[in-house]
Amino acid sequence: GIVPDPIEMKNIDNDKAGIDIRPVPLSCEEGAMLRVSAQLRTMPQNPVTLRPVITDSDGRETDEASIAGDAVELSYAQADYNQPQEFDIQCLTDDVVDGDQVWRLSFAVTSDGADYGDPDQNFSVEGRTVDVDKGGFEVRCDRYDIQEVDEMSCQVVLNSKPQNVVTIHVESSDPEYGVQVSGAPGIVFEANDPEWNSGKTFSFIGSTDDVVDGTKNVRLSFTSDS
Repeated sequence: GIVPDPIEMKNIDNDKAGIDIRPVPLSCEEGAMLRVSAQLRTMPQNPVTLRPVITDSDGRETDEASIAGDAVELSYAQADYNQPQEFDIQCLTDDVVDGDQVWRLSFAVTSDGADYGDPDQNFSVEGRTVDVDKGGFEVRCDRYDIQEVDEMSCQVVLNSKPQNVVTIHVESSDPEYGVQVSGAPGIVFEANDPEWNSGKTFSFIGSTDDVVDGTKNVRLSFTSDS
């Protein structure tokens, strides 16, 4: 019989150097720690060392997240390139109601191989710090009763660091026969005020009417301007 000539074929390589990250998406709340694993996507030509780095979306330093620990490095060889190695990301708190903040996890790569050692390659993935800060303020008093003519104090504490001037106004429902608020007309917190979470004090005095007319129930109301 007639034997056909050999057929030339090609097995086209579609493997591409890369780093597989878990979990996806990367996300953690302010103040929390996120455990991350990384492994090489393909067998490297030469040993590979990865140094994880956190930056903002433009590659600049960020205060939204950081790599936990000192000089974290992940090393891979041909025998263990697909074995996950772990490190931790610390999502940082800023005490500001500013919404979720995006950052970028990238890797500084050291390798003599052309696959992972190419300086033009960009191994990075987006991450997010979830904002848990809330607005508003609290009022803290040691007690909630006062005798006529006596004076007592309470504190106003903000729930988050103010980005603008915040003024808290206190109003008594019965200043003539119940309680008079003393001092300045407003409690002022400046932008980024260092006392935002330690509190500022306001005072009030029990009104006197020289009449046996029983205990007066009074309501203190609070409003804020910002």
